[in-house]
Amino acid sequence: MIFGLFDKIIPPGSMTISTDKANYAFGETVKGKITLTTKKPIQATALKVKIKCIERVTQTSISSKRASSSTSERPVWEFENIIDGEKVYNSAEYPFEIAIPKDLQNNSPEIQGVPAEAVKIAQMFGGGSKAKKWFIEGSLNIPGGRNIGGRMQINVV
Repeated sequence: MIFGLFDKIIPPGSMTISTDKANYAFGETVKGKITLTTKKPIQATALKVKIKCIERVTQTSISSKRASSSTSERPVWEFENIIDGEKVYNSAEYPFEIAIPKDLQNNSPEIQGVPAEAVKIAQMFGGGSKAKKWFIEGSLNIPGGRNIGGRMQINVV
């Protein structure tokens, strides 16, 4: 009985993600592959790939005695594709293609007509700074067990 518990704690395999290049432009398609390595055949509901953008926000506050800062992350955008459906999975490579939307390129810091420079100046004086990061994530969904996943950061400029 205790051996079944290990299947829920320790994933029954591993996943790596690779792409054709590291730097992408808005509107481009990311081409890559998910390499799935399993210890034994695995019954799973789906193999998925996701592209997502997160924004890391750093807030700085200054009091009379000291300055402090905190960092948080929030999702900006994500899209998920199903590569393959319910079946028994073995060690294999699975190619994928997933697009980066072109319309996110114009998501610049302009608030109700306030120019970007004014926003940057306000951020320097306690308004916070924002940094966007892009990731490709893969997951093999295993019912009743621990999913197998992988993550890779890409650059979108």
